[in-house]
Amino acid sequence: MRVVHVIEGLPRTAGTTVFPIEVAREQLALGHEVEIVHFTFNDCADSGVRIRRVESLDELGYRPDIVHMHAFWSLCQVRAMRWCRQHGVPYVVSPHGGLMPRVLRKGWLKKHLFFWVFVKPALKKAAVLHCTGEGERTAVEALGIRTRTFTVPLGCRLPVGSEVKVKGEGEQRMVLFLGRLGEEKGLELLLEAWKEIQTTSGKLVLAGPSWQGYGEKLREKVEVEKIGGVEFAGPADEAMKDRLYRAADVFVLSSPMENFSLVVLEALAYGAPVICTKGTPWKGIAEQDCGWWIDYTRESFVRALKDALEASDEKLGEMGARARALAGTYDWRRVAERLTGLYLNRAEGACS
Repeated sequence: MRVVHVIEGLPRTAGTTVFPIEVAREQLALGHEVEIVHFTFNDCADSGVRIRRVESLDELGYRPDIVHMHAFWSLCQVRAMRWCRQHGVPYVVSPHGGLMPRVLRKGWLKKHLFFWVFVKPALKKAAVLHCTGEGERTAVEALGIRTRTFTVPLGCRLPVGSEVKVKGEGEQRMVLFLGRLGEEKGLELLLEAWKEIQTTSGKLVLAGPSWQGYGEKLREKVEVEKIGGVEFAGPADEAMKDRLYRAADVFVLSSPMENFSLVVLEALAYGAPVICTKGTPWKGIAEQDCGWWIDYTRESFVRALKDALEASDEKLGEMGARARALAGTYDWRRVAERLTGLYLNRAEGACS
């Protein structure tokens, strides 16, 4: 089967970059012809997958069996979907959270015009929409898009050597946030909770790029309000992410709402118990007792952070083992197999 993944660009640190590359790798291993095309830039030259930059899908030079679109907020991607319709090629669209309410609210006038004029008509003619969670499926339905949806979560790989975390005598526990330092991530609320704890037994590390100056606003808040034990690690490449995940005793995602959040899955894979809100699709963290699935309130964050910092090494170790076990149920090969089955059904015109 000839599969083409289409994405705007491939910045190394973007979550949307991980998905097509990992799925393409596994589809290649399954014996399919696969490539990724993009329209802007590629920062992942060592991905092991054929990647090329194009101006139009006319440059493919062949007719693929299926095109998998990743996001849709550019005219290039809209044109790619139009190309598929003109050439009778079925296309699958992964919104990657792009239809969630909090995303649509940003720059709402410009975004809504683009959505109603270009995006929604294109999505209605897609073979299927791939959602990574029930929250995304609900968002699709709320927008009146009646295209068939199919839910497949993201995957992960269990890192070697992350089974055991060793702390030195008297060493502080590390609570890690890793992601874009943006207003939608709930970081001010997290800092308020951290300030209330006033702990010397732990440190809060915020790693990730500042978004639209918000990181500077957070730094100013920490300085002005004299919130102790907070470190800003800056943007993290893959090597730095690996070091941070391995050093973290607990991972925290403070967002009031997320569609999936790959960083949670990555943290679980490294054996870090996770604190996240009930606006994320991670109820399994509470069910498997490998973290805290909490309300989006300062009081809830305070309680969870205190529990994490005061827990014994043995308890955190047991929670970490369960975290890795939960992450192990999310496998990129399984994701690729399910998506490829979906492609085959769509390419053959069958209903799934």
